[in-house]
Amino acid sequence: MAEEGILDTEVARKTSEQLGDLEYSLPFQELLEKSPLFKAGFDPQNIYYEKEDLLPKDKQRKEQYDISGEYYWKGTAENLKKSYEKYKAEGRKDYQILPFLELATAIEKGTIPENDFISMPWYMIPGDRTTTKEWFDPNVPVGEKSVKQLSDPDMELSAHMHEFIHRALNTNPEFDEWRGENNILRNKKEEALMGYISAKEFPSLKDYEYDRVLQYDIDLSDEKVEKKMEKLYNEAQQIAEDSLRKKDVKKALGFNEGGLVSINHITRRL
Repeated sequence: MAEEGILDTEVARKTSEQLGDLEYSLPFQELLEKSPLFKAGFDPQNIYYEKEDLLPKDKQRKEQYDISGEYYWKGTAENLKKSYEKYKAEGRKDYQILPFLELATAIEKGTIPENDFISMPWYMIPGDRTTTKEWFDPNVPVGEKSVKQLSDPDMELSAHMHEFIHRALNTNPEFDEWRGENNILRNKKEEALMGYISAKEFPSLKDYEYDRVLQYDIDLSDEKVEKKMEKLYNEAQQIAEDSLRKKDVKKALGFNEGGLVSINHITRRL
């Protein structure tokens, strides 16, 4: 009887974790269905939301928040601790550098995998109703109202898409040859492609993304550049679709013994 009880408890735990992953995935369902590239990189096991209370309440920022997130393909506890010490010596503010220590601790505890995770602030959790920072439209003349309020749901979802696509390109060997041929190698061109994809999937963000990408000296409003990015996106989607299809076939044939995902987004914080 004792062994049966242990088995039942284990099944219940895994079922609970699976339901947690399902709940986390719901806001991304439309993206998962229409974008093989996003789906190829999406995994709730590989994202971590930083703590909300890094600073005392009277010192926390109360204004609107910037959209932010980062895919760490070289994220080790040791490297993160070194980054903390480096930026501390440079006089950076606590809220800017304390996340490095938090992430290092999360890696050491096995909460997130080393060298393959996405980190985002607490306010980036989809559906949390946090207001994102307004964007000052550079195309409006000085003296006139030039502020655009960005769509919070679109910004949150596009930021997640952006980082999970970075992960897809970095962790699926099927992309290696294509990345080399097109110089999509964790560089300005890759960031420009992310901007094009965000604008394509979230039209409300097109002006914002095209302006943001200008910092990489790439003008997405140039028709030739835009067409090239469209071609790259379509190629990447096809590679991702073929890769996912092969994995589905292998799984159906029993070559993949993967178990239930063991992450619940609510418990991803320390």
